[in-house]
Amino acid sequence: GTFYLFVDVAKAISNLQLKDDVALAEYLLEHAHVATVPGTAFGTKGYIRLSFATDMENLKAAIQSIASVLEP
Repeated sequence: GTFYLFVDVAKAISNLQLKDDVALAEYLLEHAHVATVPGTAFGTKGYIRLSFATDMENLKAAIQSIASVLEP
């Protein structure tokens, strides 16, 4: 099995006026302190890959951190 989710982030890229999913992954690491993998690495430009192979508390914290830097 796999523990990954690909998320369409085209709107976030546009809203933040970033170049692409690579830039968004860097942005999330720097500002939300959450590591993601750009979808471009898997041939899915405009997406990021999230791993959910951790406990629910870590997932909730990561999603809240991402949301806090993406919401206006």
